[in-house]
Amino acid sequence: MAQKVSVALAGALLLVASSAAAEITWPCRQPQLAVERHTVYVACGTPTSLIVARSENNGEFFLPALTIPIAGHLSLGNHRGPRVVALGDTVVLTAIVGEAGGGKDGDVLAWRSTDRGATWSSPVKVSDVAGAAREGLHAMAANGTTIAAAWLDLRGQGTTLAVAVSADGGITWKPDVIAYRSPTGTICQCCHPSLVVDRSGRITAMFRNEHDGARDMHLVSSADGGKTWDAARKLGTGTWMLRACPMDGGGLLLGHKGELQTVWRREQTVYLATPGTAEVALATGVNPALALSGGGPVVLWNGADGLTVQVPDGKPTLVDRAGRFGAIVVTGSGATVVAFERGDIAVVRQQFSGPIDSASRQ
Repeated sequence: MAQKVSVALAGALLLVASSAAAEITWPCRQPQLAVERHTVYVACGTPTSLIVARSENNGEFFLPALTIPIAGHLSLGNHRGPRVVALGDTVVLTAIVGEAGGGKDGDVLAWRSTDRGATWSSPVKVSDVAGAAREGLHAMAANGTTIAAAWLDLRGQGTTLAVAVSADGGITWKPDVIAYRSPTGTICQCCHPSLVVDRSGRITAMFRNEHDGARDMHLVSSADGGKTWDAARKLGTGTWMLRACPMDGGGLLLGHKGELQTVWRREQTVYLATPGTAEVALATGVNPALALSGGGPVVLWNGADGLTVQVPDGKPTLVDRAGRFGAIVVTGSGATVVAFERGDIAVVRQQFSGPIDSASRQ
């Protein structure tokens, strides 16, 4: 039996926002969300702990949060922080942790719960090469019993994209592989990757490449559980020539028919795109995130007025003037739940709700 780590109740504060929407806050940063039908999980971090909480009513209210202490320093800030997935009663957390922290070291670790977040296993190491994940940026996705984690890897010269896969719901992890290495020496050094796993177990990763000065989004896929990877495919018809890192990775998910849907930034514009088609300009902004409702993609981004959300066939709606680094999910009942960082606190709010739609349960 896996050893359980000690957890403690974390403080939470229920507030009423100016929009009359109830919100929950915790003293942590970089919140991420996972959804399993009507159950929503939020995970966020402090320099020495993970905080995780569960809502059983589509994100309207959350049960008391738990704090999982960490032996080391957690990578945080600018999309660094924990990731969370839910598979039935199983919940898996990943984070990049180093003894020194601050980009000096860092490995991808995973914690697992089989009782909906009530108790947690001790962490297991996902990345194989010590310190190779020290940039602190990673992603995780799951479908069925397949879980994939991807991170910016520094085991050699330049930054590469590394991936590790668990075929048993996070109990064990296979050796990691380099899914992509740029022919010009490095991918973009500080834009977080995104992942999706489809029902067949096919894994697709999205990342920002660096190819002779072009910082464009690319996809790579694996049909054999992460052992081998297809050639990278560029997203969009335009290109972004930039001799710097924008620290902005976008979002990736599966549409209602299993097609890949992506959102990302080029220069100061947020685009929606499906592979093989021209990108569609959505808004001026940065740090986009993506969810899927019964009517189509729901996009969250930071615009001139603050954190903004747009549902299909709707107008942009301000979520929070001070909110940054948003995450978003749509539950099986059609509720849209957002999480974001406001200063040094994590905020979760049920922004919209809607009728039950089987299509939103993808």
